[in-house]
Amino acid sequence: MSAVLDLYTPEHWSRLPPPTVFRGWLTGVGSRDTPPNACRLLTIFAGVTYSLGYQWRSGGAKGADEAIEHGVLTHPHYRPGTALTDLSLEIYLPWNGFAPIQGGPKKYEDFSRGYINTPLLSPYEHAKDAITYYHPLGDRIREKRGVWALHTRNMFQPLGQDLKTPSERLYCWAPLKGEDDIEGGTRTAWQVARKHRIPTVNLYNGDAQSRLLAFLAKYAQTALT
Repeated sequence: MSAVLDLYTPEHWSRLPPPTVFRGWLTGVGSRDTPPNACRLLTIFAGVTYSLGYQWRSGGAKGADEAIEHGVLTHPHYRPGTALTDLSLEIYLPWNGFAPIQGGPKKYEDFSRGYINTPLLSPYEHAKDAITYYHPLGDRIREKRGVWALHTRNMFQPLGQDLKTPSERLYCWAPLKGEDDIEGGTRTAWQVARKHRIPTVNLYNGDAQSRLLAFLAKYAQTALT
């Protein structure tokens, strides 16, 4: 993996081109325990796809979420609220003050950067009810307010602020659970995506990582040389 990722030196990163057309939304989420190499892969992938016109949604948590966010924020042509779309980054946070990135911008103080307080969104109450369908606790999740808020926020990650604007694809890193499921909090967004027929890619899978690395290698050779 490192041989491909090392192609993206600071000099090459600074040469990433600006997006010229809006191609759609992508969702990037995952475990707080996502390994450093997988985080770096997600960061580079987010930056490259941003250049290609894709905008990202995530959840502001450590690990995979933070890696995706970092890839967009450090893109040399990142500008919040570009003409391509109302927001070029959507970070859904479950409550005010949730897990700010150390040294990063203060979330909730600049909505134009894409930090979204999900309890203020109009479909939030609907999402709170709907999430009981996806979480293993079912209706009992209502007894755990913090957990309920965290997973309600996950409804918006693949479906957007109105819950009616699905992402083109969901990318994540999360441990497998059986052959066709994943573990941890990421599972909620994964299941919502599956229910709405959004393709999902789990970089815990070596084949998925290999495909992404091949894509990044080709892009580096054709666009950054």
